[in-house]
Amino acid sequence: MHDTTIRPESAPRRLIIAGAGGLGAEAAWAAGASWTVLGFVDENEQLRGQKIEGHPVIGTPRNAAARYGSEGIWYLCAIGHNSSRARLAEALAQMGWLPAVLAHPSALVASSARIGAGTYIGAQAAIAPNARVGSHAIVNMHVSIGHDAVLGDFAHLAPGARASGGCRIGEYAFVGSNAAVLPGVGVGRGAVVGACSQVVRDVPPHATVAGVPARPIGAASLTGGSRPAPPALGLLRLNAVFQEVFDDPALEIDPQTSPSSIPDWDSVAQVKLVLAVEESFGIDLRNEELGNLRSAGDFLKVICRS
Repeated sequence: MHDTTIRPESAPRRLIIAGAGGLGAEAAWAAGASWTVLGFVDENEQLRGQKIEGHPVIGTPRNAAARYGSEGIWYLCAIGHNSSRARLAEALAQMGWLPAVLAHPSALVASSARIGAGTYIGAQAAIAPNARVGSHAIVNMHVSIGHDAVLGDFAHLAPGARASGGCRIGEYAFVGSNAAVLPGVGVGRGAVVGACSQVVRDVPPHATVAGVPARPIGAASLTGGSRPAPPALGLLRLNAVFQEVFDDPALEIDPQTSPSSIPDWDSVAQVKLVLAVEESFGIDLRNEELGNLRSAGDFLKVICRS
């Protein structure tokens, strides 16, 4: 964790936001007058030339580097999926860009809190005294992080999530919208907490829990092994994956959900979905299965067979 402090700058710095989706729009909104937002970069070439919150989509990171170079360029990775954000952050750092800490002006951050480089803090979030937030974390709007709590690198707290005092949220963990982690409780590396859940006991690494109180609904290991989940629970877990990939915490899917239901579900999003499903469920999709994934129900069938 590389600690930084949030302080006013004498002159706005040049910022490029990586990720031209919903979270990227929120990041541009948060930047305000503290940054000179040059625009967005995104691997989806179809977005090039569009404007988001008044700022252009420049193209890919390579296009932006050719145009602006590397000196004095700051970046914020506005990608909801944790592993994808980590890969992109590494690539942008290798280009010589600097990771920005971006906090909405309405966010409340205690002077004794420590915030890692590259982290985003959304509107009306609150971070209490002596809390530690890692690098490239997402602290979304209306999130609260209690005193002495720890949020690991590349973790993600969705809107309204509550990390109570003294709790520990591991690297790459995801806590869904309006979920609460009670005081002193730990959420392991890469674990997923479903929306509106209440976590009353430690969650093992790479487990997925949901409910009140939160209970396991499947676990994926670093080696790729997993316990298949029943269809209803698998859909709940798949819904969390869709929310991350499309940067939409309010997204609700059913087996009939298809690209016609989600305008942003294009070929690029399909690749992101496949990678996210493989990581979340600890499975490897076969080549012959990839062409048949035309709906959320198709993904669910493959997951439940694994």
